[in-house]
Amino acid sequence: MSEAAAAPKRSLGVRILVNAMSGAGNRVATTAIGFLLTPFIISELGLSQYGLWAVVGSLAGYLGLLDFGLGGAFVKFISEYVERDDRRSARQVVIFGMIFYAAVGLVLAAPLLYFAPQIVSVFKMPPDQYATAATLLRVFFGLLIVAMIAGVPSMVVVSMQRMDLSSLNNFLGYLGYAASTVIFLKLHYGLWAVVIGQAAQILVTGSIQAFTAHRLFGPLWHNPLRIERVIVHRLFTFGGWTQLNSLVSIINLDAGRFIAAGIVSVASVGLYEIASKLAFFAKLFPSYFLDALVPAAAGADARNDHDTLDRMYAAGTRYSVFATFACVGFVVGGADPMVQVWLGKSYPYVSAIVFWLGLGYAVNSLTGVGTTILRASGKPHFETYYSVLAMLANVAATIPLARAYGIVGVAIGTAIGWIAGTLYFLYVYHQVRRAPWWQSIGSPILRLTCANVVAAFGYYALLHVPAVQHCFENRFLGSLVLGIVALAYFAAFAGLSILFGVWTQDGAQIAGRLTELRAGFGSRLGLTRS
Repeated sequence: MSEAAAAPKRSLGVRILVNAMSGAGNRVATTAIGFLLTPFIISELGLSQYGLWAVVGSLAGYLGLLDFGLGGAFVKFISEYVERDDRRSARQVVIFGMIFYAAVGLVLAAPLLYFAPQIVSVFKMPPDQYATAATLLRVFFGLLIVAMIAGVPSMVVVSMQRMDLSSLNNFLGYLGYAASTVIFLKLHYGLWAVVIGQAAQILVTGSIQAFTAHRLFGPLWHNPLRIERVIVHRLFTFGGWTQLNSLVSIINLDAGRFIAAGIVSVASVGLYEIASKLAFFAKLFPSYFLDALVPAAAGADARNDHDTLDRMYAAGTRYSVFATFACVGFVVGGADPMVQVWLGKSYPYVSAIVFWLGLGYAVNSLTGVGTTILRASGKPHFETYYSVLAMLANVAATIPLARAYGIVGVAIGTAIGWIAGTLYFLYVYHQVRRAPWWQSIGSPILRLTCANVVAAFGYYALLHVPAVQHCFENRFLGSLVLGIVALAYFAAFAGLSILFGVWTQDGAQIAGRLTELRAGFGSRLGLTRS
C-alpha cells in the first residue's frame, strides 16, 4: 500500500503525535550530545574562539535569507500537491528548489568573497582574529548553500508526513558532526575542526534524506525546462512573505548576539551563547510539534476543512504551551546547577540571561500553532506583521538596556520584543479566525501558568537547599541529583495541570488515541513507495 493511501486510515491526531514525538526525540538526543560536546569544544578552543564561531556562524545564517523565502514555501506546496495526488507538480517544486539554491550561491559568492573582511570588522575582537573571522564567514557560506541544496529532498519526506524518518536521518547526520568534530579537535585543527564536523553532517544527512525521499515518493527528477510558470509564481508570492518572516525571526533570535558584540564585547557573546543554549531548549523542543503540524494543516486547508483547523488550534496550543512551560521552568529553575554540572564551573550572569530569555519564549509559545495554521492556509502576512513588531520592540529595547545593564540588558530587551509581538498576534489571530479566545486558549493557559509557577518555584527551592547544592560540586553526583529533582518537577507540573483542569476537554479522547497509536505505529516503521 502506498504512503498516500495508508495515511488517511490513521487519524490526523495520531500522525501529528508520531511526527512530533519523533522530532522531539531527535532533538533530545542531539541536544544531549551537544551538551556533552560543548564543554569539550570550549576547553579546546577557549571562550573567545567559541564566541567567534558562534557570531560568524549566526552571521552566515543571515545569508540564507536571500532565498526569497522559498524555503518556507516548499513544504507548504509539496504537502498540498501530495494531498491532491499531483506528484508531477510536487516534483517541479523539488527540482526548482535545488536549482534556485544553486543559483543563489553563484550570485552571492563573488560579493561575499570580496566584502567578508568589511562585514566582520564591525565586531569587537582581537586584531589577529579578523582574518580568521573573514575566512570562516566565506567557508560557512559555502556550507550553507550546499546544505540548502541537499536539504530539499528532506522537505519531501516531511511533506509525506514522515517526520519520524526525517528525524532519524537528521540524528545520524548529527552523529557524523559530533564524531568528526571530536576527532579533528584532538588532532589540533582548532576552529576548523568544527567546520569539518559541519561539512560531514551535511554530507551524511543529505545523502540519507535523498535516499529516503526516493523510496517514499518515487523519482524526484523533473525536466527543469518544463517547470510551469504558475508554480513558480505561487512559490514566489508565498515566499515573499515568508522571506520577511524568516528575516525578522532570525533578528529576534540573534540580535542579542550582535548587539552584545558591538556594545559589550565579543567575549560576552560566549556567556550569552551558553545561556541561550539552555533557554533555547524551551523553544526548540515544542517547535517539533509545530513542524509536525505544517503538512497536516496544509492538507486540511487543501480540503477546506476549517473545523479541523479550529480544533487543531485550540488543542495544539494547549499541548505546545504545556511543553514550552515545562521546559522553561526546567531551565530557569535549574540554570545555576545545570551550568555547574554541564561545564564544571559557574559563569556570571548566565542564570539571569536564562530567566529573561525563558520568560520571552514562554509567552511567545502562545503564537506557535496560530502562525503555523495561518502559514499553511496561505496567509503568512499576518505572521509578518507580528514578527516585525516584535523585532522593532526587541531592537529598540535591547540597545539602551545593553548600555545600561550589559549582557543581562540584552536578554531583557529580547524578552520585551517577544512579549510585545505575542500580544499583538493573539489579537489579530482571533479577529481573523473569529475564534473565542477565552474558551479556546485563555482559560487553559491561565491554568497552565498557575501550575507551572507553583511547580517551578518548588523545583528552584529544592535545588537551592544547601545540602543539595553541595552535590553539584561533583559533576556525576550533581547530574544524578539534578535528574531526580527534574523528574519530580515534571511530575508535579503534569499533576498540577490535571488538578487545575487544563485537560478537561481532552480526557475523553486520550484513551482512544493511545489505542489507535499502538495499532498504527507498526505500519509506520516500513518504507513504502507509490
